[in-house]
Amino acid sequence: MKLSANVIGATGLIGKQLVEQLLENGHFEKVRIFVRRDSGLKHPKLEQQIVNFGDEKTWSKLLTGDVLFSALGSTLKQAGSKEKQYEIDFTFNLSFAQKAKENGIENYVLVSSVGANAKSSVFYTRMKGELDEAVAKIGFKNLS
Repeated sequence: MKLSANVIGATGLIGKQLVEQLLENGHFEKVRIFVRRDSGLKHPKLEQQIVNFGDEKTWSKLLTGDVLFSALGSTLKQAGSKEKQYEIDFTFNLSFAQKAKENGIENYVLVSSVGANAKSSVFYTRMKGELDEAVAKIGFKNLS
């Protein structure tokens, strides 16, 4: 059985390596990446979707297949504020996870963080812990 993968965070440090591995993996016939701008990646198995992560209408119907991989995240410096970083790291990730489940995707792989803990006094690890807990409640068949 050939699988179809979806990837958010495909242009970051982890995401780039993940996409390369998925494209080389014989189990996957399609690798769909959701990006804000053209990634420049070209491959016969690759389908690039340029979307607005904050506007579900631009991506929700495209999110289909077997698995959602998320390596989506930002740094405080890149995001510019804790609010913007929370939107990227928590809100966008949770929206994609919820829509993936609604669209019949049963498998979710989330790149989280060492020390992720919803009760942490440190903003970053608390945010990651809150996301871990929120996606666990969605009810994926397989969650990593």
